[in-house]
Parts: sequence; C-alpha cells; structure tokens
Amino acid sequence: MIPLVYASQEPGTLIVRGYGPISVWSWDDGFLYDSATMTSTAGGAVAAGTELVLFRDIQNKTYYQTNMSLTSQLPSGWEMIVLQAGIYIPNQPVDETNAATIATSVAMAQQVMEYGYAEFMLDNSAVIMSGPVSRFACPWGLAGHVDVASVAGSASSFSVLGNGSPIASAVPYLQIPIFISDARTFRATIHLYDALAGCPAAATMTIHMVLHGFIKSPAM
Repeated sequence: MIPLVYASQEPGTLIVRGYGPISVWSWDDGFLYDSATMTSTAGGAVAAGTELVLFRDIQNKTYYQTNMSLTSQLPSGWEMIVLQAGIYIPNQPVDETNAATIATSVAMAQQVMEYGYAEFMLDNSAVIMSGPVSRFACPWGLAGHVDVASVAGSASSFSVLGNGSPIASAVPYLQIPIFISDARTFRATIHLYDALAGCPAAATMTIHMVLHGFIKSPAM
C-alpha cells in the first residue's frame, strides 16, 4: 500500500496522497478538537435520539474543551488536511471493591462506545465519514489497574475504562485525506438512536473528537 504521506525528491516537500505536494515550511503538524457533554437523568438514563454536535457550539469553552475559534469553520486564510480522526471518551475509574457501583460507573461510556453512531460532515450536507463510535479509535487514552489503600487502611482495587490506548498507531490513517479550507463549514455528530440505561444518576460525561493532520495558517 502506498503511504498516505511520503517524501518528495524536491527538498522540503512532502506528497500527501489524494492532495498533492506540500511545503514543510508552509504547513505544520497539528490538531483540531472540540467536545460535547451529555447528562443522564436522575434515574440514570439518556433519552433515545440524543445528539452530540461537535465543532459547532464553541461558546464559553476552555482550551481543554476546544481549540476552535470560529463556529464550524477555520479562520480566514487557514487550511487543514485531515489525516486521522478519533473520538476520545475520558477515562472512567471503576472501584472493583464496590459491587453496587461497578456496572453503573462505566455504563454511560460503555453504551456510547457500543451503540453510538458518529458522522463527520462538510458544508452541513456531505457526509465524509461515518460509522459506530468504536470505528473512530483514539490514541489519547489510558487503561490499567491499580491497588490503593483507602482511608481506613484497607486495600481497594481500581480499574480504568476508556476507549483509547496511548499508542499513536491505534488510530488508522484515512485512505483519502479530508481537505478543509476556510470557505467550508464542518461538524461532527454522535447519534444515540437507542436510550441508554443503568448510567450513574445525573452524571455528566464529556466526549472529544480530535482531527489530526497538516495545518496551514497565514502566519506560516
């Protein structure tokens, strides 16, 4: 298989399959990300038909939540070649010694990964990529198991559930890169067609989508 990005014989030039040559002096390797939150009811449920929209609602967000400066659009003069796309669900700690909360503590994240459906759109009409949330693997994760001492001095056993693994190769490269110019709008939507049940009561969970690739700005 031909690599998605490979060096040209021209010094300082890379070839991006499906796009063409780019100058390493004009483009930088970077990320674009946004997040959305979902909240369960007091009964630990999330309604069927819930949608989480990313790269659209950026008002009053911190840099942890997004690095977008405009709604659904790049700033004037910016361009991006998307090489990878991942959905990151923050890690959910599980107290294995508490049988009453083992299932509910991870139920929301687990069901979103199993039943959520995501799509990425350009110009609010053309679906460029779509599939189950699990299809959008993410390397910005953490998983593991640890034994800790509780306040009373007895041992407690904790595990961490997440959809990511701290391995960059966990996210496959797109076979055809996505080109976003400042003239195009874009957004991603995570659909929950079925209701989620057995979640923690009145709990909020944040979900990130991260686009990785080459970014060009007027200052470069």
